[in-house]
Amino acid sequence: PLIGGVTLLERLRKGLADTDILLPKGNTTRVTFSAGVVDLWEFPHWQAAFRQADEALYRAKRDGRNRVVPFSPADV
Repeated sequence: PLIGGVTLLERLRKGLADTDILLPKGNTTRVTFSAGVVDLWEFPHWQAAFRQADEALYRAKRDGRNRVVPFSPADV
């Protein structure tokens, strides 16, 4: 499940980053996003999974943004 989530989010991230978005005054811009990914089944409670996904998200932002970072047990 983790690999599939990372693959899907990478495809979405790249597609969004490669898309020109028309702004109201006729200019265009591009938008990026970062994501942290976890396998919910690796955690006893969903709250713990969300905490780790949040940590992975902040690691993605800290490491340069516009990326998908999977949770790794080594990160704990």
